[in-house]
Parts: sequence; structure tokens; C-alpha cells
Amino acid sequence: MKRAESTGFMSQGRPKNWKKRVFEILEEAVNERIAGNKFHERYENKMWLVMHLEMTRKIILDDLKVVKYACVSCFPPSYDIVRRMFHLYHRCLSAYLQELVSTLEGNEYITLLNWLNAYEGTELLGHPDLRFSLKDDCLPPLLTDEIIEDLMTKYLLTVEKNYKEWLANTIRHESKDWHTNHHPEADNSGHYQTTTPVIVFQMIDQHLQVASIVSMDLVNRVLLLSMKHLTEFAKQYQEAVNKYAKSHFDNRTQNFTPNMIAISNNCSSLMDNALKFQKEYRKDDLNQLKMDNAFSNMIKSFEKLKEESIGYLIKEILLDVDCEINKVGSIEWLEGTVSVVDNVRLTLEDYLRDYVYLKDANSDALKVQLQKSLAKSYIASILSKRTPLRSQSKREDFARKCIEEARTIDETIEKLPTKIESNSGVENPFKVVPMLMDFLKLNDLSMLYLEIMSFMKHYPDIKADHFVALLSLREDIKTGVRKKVAESMPPDTDIDKNIRTIFSEIIIN
Repeated sequence: MKRAESTGFMSQGRPKNWKKRVFEILEEAVNERIAGNKFHERYENKMWLVMHLEMTRKIILDDLKVVKYACVSCFPPSYDIVRRMFHLYHRCLSAYLQELVSTLEGNEYITLLNWLNAYEGTELLGHPDLRFSLKDDCLPPLLTDEIIEDLMTKYLLTVEKNYKEWLANTIRHESKDWHTNHHPEADNSGHYQTTTPVIVFQMIDQHLQVASIVSMDLVNRVLLLSMKHLTEFAKQYQEAVNKYAKSHFDNRTQNFTPNMIAISNNCSSLMDNALKFQKEYRKDDLNQLKMDNAFSNMIKSFEKLKEESIGYLIKEILLDVDCEINKVGSIEWLEGTVSVVDNVRLTLEDYLRDYVYLKDANSDALKVQLQKSLAKSYIASILSKRTPLRSQSKREDFARKCIEEARTIDETIEKLPTKIESNSGVENPFKVVPMLMDFLKLNDLSMLYLEIMSFMKHYPDIKADHFVALLSLREDIKTGVRKKVAESMPPDTDIDKNIRTIFSEIIIN
């Protein structure tokens, strides 16, 4: 070359450009090494990509080891063969993967993302025998941020598709079990529960574990997507439960109560597991509000379903006892020709044998609702009757019987396992029965208005209709007096809508 510069003469076939040619040949060989180890197609083996990428890793690792420890002496120092071959493998692999990306589908996206995440680790570039670094050599990543984002987006679409299929199958499977003759199984704590909570959160946990290998960003996106679909699952679950309940109440089936207990317990388990996940993955940043809202919406959805399932348990028992309670206040009831309280007590005790399978919080919720519902039915039955109580002794007999029966029903409900403390602030609705009966036992009618005002301090939402219906049982109180009582009551529009006692739910026909 120097001679050509001085004489202007160049021999034919010169310059040879051996160095350039060497690296051209090496690049062809590297491309063949990377592309040529794909031994399976998708239709032949679902694990084709895992096998292909693993073989690629081994080939690159072995080849670069050979270059580093056996080829240095075979090339001139100016070739910088180790560094050049590292760059060459990286560049060829990058080009190959960019083409490969367009052929992927389903879970193959996460397979590649996982492999990319391990590329710089100890299994390849960071291997003790290599210790190569993209940063030190100012090399770009194998795939651009745009391509990585596209891979993650497509993976999330795959996760979404999986959730839709799996969660729908979970509901379908449980719905089928509701119509069998078998009770749900009890967990280690003795509470009825189906496999639904375990299946759902195993599914979510598996996706989160896979995503954690890639990045925390992908974990957060998978978690957000999971809560979104869990909220949707709650709505679909609710639709299935409502359909089951409607079918049951049209034609009552044997295992409805155990199944509804299991459903309410499932809701509690799903909410508890969600709170654990929220705590485990919680972090302080601007995106946390979005995550907290997603968890809140999901928990509210299952809380609503839990309340509905407990409501169905209440409806089931009321169907059996309301027909008895409706006899309260009748002449036959007062004379003892019909038995009410014994039938109600025996029915309650029968249901209580199932209610022990409720989780503690659900048992507490059911107890509160059951007390309220039965007290409401009992009081409504009293106020709907027109049994003439002409004498003071009759009125006292009526009052005594009501008080005793209300106590018996309440004591039966109290047998339900509960963690509600006596000083918890939850008022027992049955305590109003003796207070109402005081109006029937009252001897000095001049104290009537004072007693009414005193009663209204405890129950400000009681209406004139309630008092008129109660006082109508006393034949010694004339129509004019009852009318004055009604007129002395504040109008309904003056009642504070935020104050709701049992009387807000008792309607006098």
C-alpha cells in the first residue's frame, strides 16, 4: 500500500483486505450458529422457543469461551479478536431476535422477556469465564425499549385472555357443584369453602412470579390487570350466585344454605388474599393511588357479594319462620291455641347447625342481620294485629308473652358463634319489645305523652303510624286520643334521614 502511494502502481487483486474478509466470514458463521440451532417448530413442540433460546445461550457462551481462551494467539493483536467477536455475537443476536419477535404468540413473549433479562447475567455475558458488559463496551441492548414495550403489551394481552378463560371456567365449575347433592368441604378451621379462592390466587401469583423475573414495572402492570379482572370476576360470580338463588327460591333445594355459607366464606378469603397481595407489593410512588383504587374496587365488589350471600341466608330462614311469627298478636296466639315460639326456636336451632361453618366475621354479620330481621318481623306482626285488649290483665298477658317470646328468640340467636362484644356498640333490636310493651301495661294514661316523648329520644325515626297501631290494641284509648297522639308527632319530613333504627324498616299497612 505504501509502495502504491509512492509509485501509483497496484498489483492485480490487491489489497487483499484480509481483516475485513475474516470478519465477514465470521459474521456469516455466527449468523448460521444462531439461526441454525432452531430444531423444532411450534406445531411440533410447544416448548420450541425455550429449547431454541437455551441452545442459543449455550452456543454463544461456549463460542465466546473458545474465542477468549483459545483464539487470541491465532489472530494479530490489532484484530482485538475477543472484543470484536463479543460485539459480533451481540449484533447478530440482536438482528436475529428482532426478526424472531414478529413470529411469537401467547406465552412466548414472556419466555423471550425472561431470556433477555438473563442475557447480561451470570448465565451468559456475566459468566465468570467471560465477564462481558454491554455498558463497558457502550453496546445497546439486544432489543430497543419500543420492542420491549411491545413484547410486554402483548404478554399482558395474553394474561388478560388467560384470566377471562380461567375465571369463567372457575365460575362454571363451582356453579355445577351447587347443583350436586354434596356439601362443600370444610377448611382446616372448619369453615365451608370451595376451591375458588385458592385457584384464583394461585393463578394470579403464578403470573406475578413470572413477571418478577422481568421487571417490577411488569409486576405492577400484571397486578393492576389482575385486580381489574378480579373485580370483573366478582360481578360474574355475583350474577351466577343471583341466578342460583332465584332458581332455589322458585323451587327450594337441599344444599342451598351450605353452598351460600361457602360463597360468603369464599368472598372473605378472596378479600383477605387481596389485602395480603396489596401489602406485599405496595410501594410509595405516584402510581400507588391507581393501584390502591384497583384493590379498593375489587374488595368492594366481593364485600357486596358477601353481603348478598348472607342476605340470601336470612331470606331462607325467614321463609321458614315468618309464617309462624305472623301469628304473633292474634287471638289464637294469645289464647295459646297455636305454638309460635317453640316452632321458631326449633327452626333456628336447625339452621344454627349449619351456621357454625361460617367464618367469624360472616357469622357476626349474619347474627346482626338475623336479630334485626326477626325483631322487625316480630314487631311488625304485633303492630299489624287488631286483637282487642279490653282489660288490664289481658294487656299485661299480651305484653308478658311478647317479652318472653322475644327473649327466647334472641337467646336462640345468641347461640350462634360470634366475636361481637357486649359493649361493641351494636344494639340488640329485641330490646325495643319490652319498651313497646310498656305502653300496653301503662296504667296511668295521663303519662302517655310523656312516655311517648321519652321513647322518641331512643328511637327518633318512629312514626305516628307505629304508635297509633300499638295503641289501637288498647280498647281503653279512644280514637280521639290516638288522633291527638298522631297530631303531636313531628311530620315525617322533620325526621333526620341519617338516623335509622329498626322503625325505619317497619311499614304499617
